[in-house]
Amino acid sequence: MGDMKRRVSVRMDVDLLAYLLDEQGREILLKTQNISEDGLSVECSTALRDRLTPHDDFIHEGKPLEIKLLLIIPSELGSKIREEGHPLSVGCHIIYSRRISQSSCRLGLKFIKTTLQDSEHFALFMQKLLVFSF
Repeated sequence: MGDMKRRVSVRMDVDLLAYLLDEQGREILLKTQNISEDGLSVECSTALRDRLTPHDDFIHEGKPLEIKLLLIIPSELGSKIREEGHPLSVGCHIIYSRRISQSSCRLGLKFIKTTLQDSEHFALFMQKLLVFSF
């Protein structure tokens, strides 16, 4: 147990629009489950998961598999119109995959890259989300 990593950031349930940007530049809609300062979990089809991580292999050419997401941060918390908001472009590593039904699974994604501007916008969103949730 000594070397086991512990979660430090708070994970909050949140329903945001997220799009996976595939190698052909297509946007594939994902459903967010929860988010923290370090990453998020998304629900996707098992077919997409199998395409991204054949045989549950998260390593590609000796490095953790990296995907690109477009995460839509709402302009106002509690907004019913989820499409309105600030799009954040984020690079992520897939850190886990769990099947939740025959046709869907949950992917755990760790944030690894973004712009400074997007990082600042995301930090502000997380602060508001923490205040809003209490």
